[in-house]
Amino acid sequence: MFLRQTSCISGTTCAEFPLEKRKVVKKVLGGSITYLFLVAFFGAFALGLKFFIKNGTSEFNAMAGVFFFAAVFAVIMTIYSIIREVCYFRNYFYDLKDDEIIIRKGFISRVEISLAYNKIQNIYVDQDVFDRIFGLYDVHLETAGLFSGRMAHIDGVGAETAAKLRAVLMEKSKQAVVQTRAGV
Repeated sequence: MFLRQTSCISGTTCAEFPLEKRKVVKKVLGGSITYLFLVAFFGAFALGLKFFIKNGTSEFNAMAGVFFFAAVFAVIMTIYSIIREVCYFRNYFYDLKDDEIIIRKGFISRVEISLAYNKIQNIYVDQDVFDRIFGLYDVHLETAGLFSGRMAHIDGVGAETAAKLRAVLMEKSKQAVVQTRAGV
């Protein structure tokens, strides 16, 4: 199948709890709305010029050209956004090991995050506006580091998967802290 997480092989956590395919649609639409606003702005500006300047004048033709290039730019950026998000989705990987969680993500520049369970201080689930529309959730892992909550997260899972991941991560984190305190 075209839209599947190719990095998630059998036996890994992300194969058991895969990301939702709706995540790709959400990300593409979120980026495309910006491009649509750009086109609408230039379109409205060109239409406004038409009322103030005689049709066929160089000023109106120049603005119509800018609108055309804005529309072409929006189409190109939307196509790029689709390709980027599909590749990002296909390469997204996470796995809960015995002593750490590993998250690999990225399209052009790849990032791998490894967090020991005993270093995790907070686990929370959240949704932004588009997540609510698409029924998606993000599971965030916070450590004492400044960027951990933003970087160390599993994004684009369903409600049931988010709850299960959070519960499993909480349990592994508690067990790791107990083992650390016991000197194991």
